[in-house]
Amino acid sequence: MAPGFEGIRGDLPDGISLTVIGPLDAFTAPGLDQAIGDALGAVPGGGSVAIDLRRLEFIAAAGVRALFRAADAADRAGVANRVVVAAGQHARTIIDRIDVDGRLPLVERLYQVTDAGERRP
Repeated sequence: MAPGFEGIRGDLPDGISLTVIGPLDAFTAPGLDQAIGDALGAVPGGGSVAIDLRRLEFIAAAGVRALFRAADAADRAGVANRVVVAAGQHARTIIDRIDVDGRLPLVERLYQVTDAGERRP
């Protein structure tokens, strides 16, 4: 992973989870881009990639842009993408304010990643 980015890669029944730890900003966002690229390369079409932000300390606009890039890359690869972020979490507040079109598929729990449900409020 890129310098400054801290993440933990885990397995899901049909894919990979990436838990982001610490900040997600202009310095660490390239590390998330790299981790997402690696995960998408390892998951077959029809699988899933979860980006777990529950251990995230801070998110800047550059971090939200990285999440948009991840969603776009997953769509192109035919892989389901979910962002795990709890209601009331700082990152959720920022994402909700920036993602007014609802492009990011948000869930509150990791087990919801394999569900076919829509974005949950």
